[in-house]
Amino acid sequence: KAHALGLEVGHWVGMHLAYSAPILQEHPEWALTGFNTLSFSGGYPNFCVRGINFDTPVRQWIVNDLKAWKEEGGLDYIWLDSFANLGALAVDYSRDAQPNAIACAQFIADIQGIGIRDIAVEGMSPFVMSGAHIMDVDPAKHGGVQWIAGQNVWAWYDGNEDLLVDQQPRTCLLYTSRRG
Repeated sequence: KAHALGLEVGHWVGMHLAYSAPILQEHPEWALTGFNTLSFSGGYPNFCVRGINFDTPVRQWIVNDLKAWKEEGGLDYIWLDSFANLGALAVDYSRDAQPNAIACAQFIADIQGIGIRDIAVEGMSPFVMSGAHIMDVDPAKHGGVQWIAGQNVWAWYDGNEDLLVDQQPRTCLLYTSRRG
């Protein structure tokens, strides 16, 4: 019905799942493990979200679901949440520090392979366009209209480069209070 009304249909896709997601209970080997043996959470507090290893069958599980959406409802675009910190830059220490970047690139190719060409990411990516106004780093400059705090701006990582590669028990709130 959306297409009949002239609307495009999009889908948010996380590079992570909820810590308690039933599919991760069934397949714990699909989750990333951080250097401290806890689940990898890309800078978010532990036990909130779990990064997923896209070099496991989870990638095909997601692609199959997206393909069904595409065939049944006409899925036009995908928006990948937390692409950098929970996806491409993640490392799985339970698999001899296996990087996730190549598998994430293949995930994007898989999405394109099912006919979805419009793909954007929150955060940064060498593969597709950012859909999060990444350059709006100064809320005063633009009246706060497009200000998005957190991982969407390089300043969030400045001095906290560890957030790019593995989890630490910090949040954006702690970071902003430290920066003033």
